[in-house]
Amino acid sequence: MGSSFRAVGRVLIVASILAVHASAQIVGGTVVEKKSEKPIRGVRVVLVDSTAKKIFAETMADTTGMFLLAAPGAGTFRLGFVRASVLLGASELFTMTDTDFVQHRYLFDLPSDTVYFEFQVSKQVEQRLGNEPPKYPASLRSQRVSGEVLAQFVVDTLGRPDMKTFRVLRATHPDFATAVRDAVPHFRFSPASIGDRPVRQMVQMPFQFTIMP
Repeated sequence: MGSSFRAVGRVLIVASILAVHASAQIVGGTVVEKKSEKPIRGVRVVLVDSTAKKIFAETMADTTGMFLLAAPGAGTFRLGFVRASVLLGASELFTMTDTDFVQHRYLFDLPSDTVYFEFQVSKQVEQRLGNEPPKYPASLRSQRVSGEVLAQFVVDTLGRPDMKTFRVLRATHPDFATAVRDAVPHFRFSPASIGDRPVRQMVQMPFQFTIMP
């Protein structure tokens, strides 16, 4: 019953948009992951000319993977699909007349090296128990210097930090930054996931160095 209501809702949406854009040509479709047959979220869809040098229209696919675009008129076009700054792919060239409504289902393999932010995943990265904190630099401890570091890095699908992506965004002392850089490769995490599929996630992790009284 629920799927029937959703299908009717989509038909009504398409009908209303067609009515608004009576003088335009409508391009629509759904964006789906090839392997799982599930909608791909957060996909930016762009309508370009045959040389892919000019963008005529763009939109974001909704949570069901559906999108609709209004073409500027008759002509030959191509669709490009971008997710998190990664180009998923492009459609074949298609030609529209003055009365066309083009609609297709677009299947893509998600690149294994795609990096997601926390708001894009179903389950975020979680730090596992047993990770040893960074060692307090002896010279700063003896001087009773406190400080902090904010580090950024990608956690891969096995729950390991990808040190090629490691960056120190903020540090109150270079020695604190070095201590964090030395410790992070040994950290282990529960990886992020979208549905039941592990994915790479960008994380920002703060570290505090405090002298206890």
